[in-house]
Amino acid sequence: MALLYQLSYIGILVSRLYTMAISSSQAPYGILHPMRKARSEDVVHQLARSLPLIIGLVLIWRGIWYVADDFDLIFFFGNHTFSAIGGIILGLVLLYAPDHDFKEIEKL
Repeated sequence: MALLYQLSYIGILVSRLYTMAISSSQAPYGILHPMRKARSEDVVHQLARSLPLIIGLVLIWRGIWYVADDFDLIFFFGNHTFSAIGGIILGLVLLYAPDHDFKEIEKL
């Protein structure tokens, strides 16, 4: 089950990186836009910049996931319900706090 969550998260990251590459500020088209012929240097450069970011985010997320599982074992005897509800509430607060709206959710 955790693998499915990790794969879906990686899919979201890849789609966001693709969107950023399309809407890049270079010329009228981004580096991966279908109307622009991508130079191999552009693709390699974009991949070299994006891959460490993706790997770093996945590793951080994986570490947080395991710490949360241990937190459940210690405080809630393995019951994930309380920490899941707390995580949803904390996530909504973190999304709402900077701009006092939920526009970040619309981006998904």
